[in-house]
Amino acid sequence: MIAQPPLQKPTGRLDPRTMLLDFFKSLGRFGWVLILYFVVSSRGRGDSAELVFAGLAVFGLFGSLVQWLTVRFGVVGPNFVYETIWLLKKEKTIPIDRIQSVNIEQTLIHRMLGLAKVRIDTAASGDQADIELDSLSIAEAERLRMVLTKETVHPSEVAAPSLPLWQATSRDLLMAGATKNAWYVIIGAGASLLPFFRGSDSSLLGAVRGSTRSNLPPQVWVLGLLGLLVAGWIVSMAQAWIRFYGFTLTHHAGRLHREYGLINNRKNSVPLRRIQCLDWSTTWLRSWVGFWEVKCFTAGAMKDKQDPTVGGLLCPVVPSAKLRTFTNIVFADLDWSGLRWTPAPARAFWVRFVEILWLYGILGVGLSIWQRHWAIWLLPLCVLISAVSAYLEVRSMKVAFSGRFAFTQAGWRNTQLLIVPLDKVQSVELEQGLLQRKLGLATVTLVVAGSPAVHLSHLPVQLASRAAEKAVPWIARTGSWSADGV
Repeated sequence: MIAQPPLQKPTGRLDPRTMLLDFFKSLGRFGWVLILYFVVSSRGRGDSAELVFAGLAVFGLFGSLVQWLTVRFGVVGPNFVYETIWLLKKEKTIPIDRIQSVNIEQTLIHRMLGLAKVRIDTAASGDQADIELDSLSIAEAERLRMVLTKETVHPSEVAAPSLPLWQATSRDLLMAGATKNAWYVIIGAGASLLPFFRGSDSSLLGAVRGSTRSNLPPQVWVLGLLGLLVAGWIVSMAQAWIRFYGFTLTHHAGRLHREYGLINNRKNSVPLRRIQCLDWSTTWLRSWVGFWEVKCFTAGAMKDKQDPTVGGLLCPVVPSAKLRTFTNIVFADLDWSGLRWTPAPARAFWVRFVEILWLYGILGVGLSIWQRHWAIWLLPLCVLISAVSAYLEVRSMKVAFSGRFAFTQAGWRNTQLLIVPLDKVQSVELEQGLLQRKLGLATVTLVVAGSPAVHLSHLPVQLASRAAEKAVPWIARTGSWSADGV
């Protein structure tokens, strides 16, 4: 009988400072609770319940000790293996060539301790990483990233110097924040302090009710709202500056690399060939000052639940003048000269009008039941708002095709431009609602891995059929789909 070689096991371990990391995390999470408790206790209004909950954080240190003792990881042959051997033994094996991205993140506590968090994503990743190693030394994190990404380098990618594509200035970051408003953060922060003050809930609610019933002059309400908006803009600008501080995007050997963050530093790289969809979006205010936000989606990469965006962020602010140039960095074979936009037909107005009227109609009916004397002008107002919104939305909707790329743009307040290579499409759906069938319209949906579905909405039936027929051959041409789409 031939003896079998011993099964190779991963030998990598988390850094011993993981226990210290979790201790400081607990202090950061609950320390402010303790400080606020002692402040309000000195005035005789403290509630000991907050102290008890904060004390429970100490038990979290036991979990970090177990994690350090039981977690093993490392490269075993062509695979990356992660295992934990505590109450439930778990082993996860990922072929290195299936890894979409390896992301390095450092919070302020990580940086103080000289540690880093490593997130490993595959095409199956959702909002959570497939594997997350919370506490590695910076040198070990960089070494692991180099090992895992080096295995996935495409043969056509040759050594080349890094090419800086875009570096955010303070003006860019402040502009990114100024085109949003974080008024809800101010209200939420104030409300979160209520549990620390006995009787504050009822007294605050009573004050709000009293102010609404009082005869305060309109100027006071206007000044209050303006003050809230101004404070919201200040908070939004501060958030953008802190989150994106030092944002740098570079291009090297067929990859896009990004790094940013003042307190939490993040590093991410993604192969260009794995980008499934490009998403340009802007608000009316950003459009007015000439800026867009760009996202790129892959089958698992660029997703981070702690990102300031839903996921896929590539650049927080890019000038409108560089839109086409920047897009050609991602999709080098995109020919803009062959782009011909087709607007939505005028009869699509009725479909959007009915869709929007459902929302405003329910709201108007509800308010009319609550205050019946409002019904005379409120219901006609809902119809008018729905009609105007539907008209503006239909005017903003358009689609186009150029080579292997499909384009769709929509939105008059918040504009979104999606660019998807047809050879990345997973499936094509052609659908018609009852009203669409009556008006001779249809919607084509292109389903792409890891990115929002691309809707070519309210097209004439003939155009929708041609669009679906154009996409299907590209899917068949690629054969078995892979993360690279080839």
